[in-house]
Amino acid sequence: MPGDGPSIVNEMEPRGFLLEAPHFCRKISVFLPRPRDAYSWGFGQLRGADDDDLLSTPVRVSPLVNVTAVAVGEWWSLAVTADGDVYSWGFNMCGQLGDGTEDHRLIPALVSALDEVHVTAVAAGIGHGLALTADGDVYSWGYNAHGRLGDGIDDHRSVPALVSALDEVHVTAIAAGSGHSLAVTADGDVYSWGFNKYGRLGDGITDRFVPALVSALDEVHVTAVAAGSGHSLALTADGEVYSWGDNRYGQLGDGIPDPSTTGVPVPSDPGTRVRSRQGRRHRYRRWLQPQPGGHR
Repeated sequence: MPGDGPSIVNEMEPRGFLLEAPHFCRKISVFLPRPRDAYSWGFGQLRGADDDDLLSTPVRVSPLVNVTAVAVGEWWSLAVTADGDVYSWGFNMCGQLGDGTEDHRLIPALVSALDEVHVTAVAAGIGHGLALTADGDVYSWGYNAHGRLGDGIDDHRSVPALVSALDEVHVTAIAAGSGHSLAVTADGDVYSWGFNKYGRLGDGITDRFVPALVSALDEVHVTAVAAGSGHSLALTADGEVYSWGDNRYGQLGDGIPDPSTTGVPVPSDPGTRVRSRQGRRHRYRRWLQPQPGGHR
């Protein structure tokens, strides 16, 4: 249907990044243009405004400056600044704002528990958050059913803590699905943990409470991952995409509606390479046709 996926908004700069929340994407969106301001629209508590009005036109999230990355969960938001600080706002019933409370917040505020580290990226699931630091460490907080925080237990946590099971690896990318989490290392390995219905962890169907290697991807060098409601994607250095998990609506892209508990290549036209991926409930792929003299 028109409007279901990411699109350029006329009121803003044409060059930037548009992110939309899973499931309730019609109610919250965050746009990061090149000047490093953050724009949002939707309900007030979600767009960082001190009201609960519904706006259909983007407005600047005024407390935020020098923003380098953003993420949207289900009714809540995260932002990273050039200084490596993390700000959060919105719905907080599960402690996903990382401020030690379960109070909803209408205006972005610093996640002080991450003051001592320099964060470069964040990921937001339905009710849990992940932060990646410049040192390659991963922190998690929020809703912890099925072990999606990777700390070995299922207790919710309203303050970020180090995912110690990843201490021995240098993480370069993270992703948070509705009930599971993914991490990519500098060596091109993928780790997964959390809810494993439909095999979204890539190693069977058993929930995992601590990160473990996705061995089915051992033979490829992964550079990025994406996590959906019940499925996962991995992008390799060779421009190939692997998918696994729920496939009831064809979200694995393999032409059949059966789930897969291990990563399988997404078929594509000969010679095409994947450059980017985006989305949460659905994955959007942009294919680049071979150019004279090689790939772009």
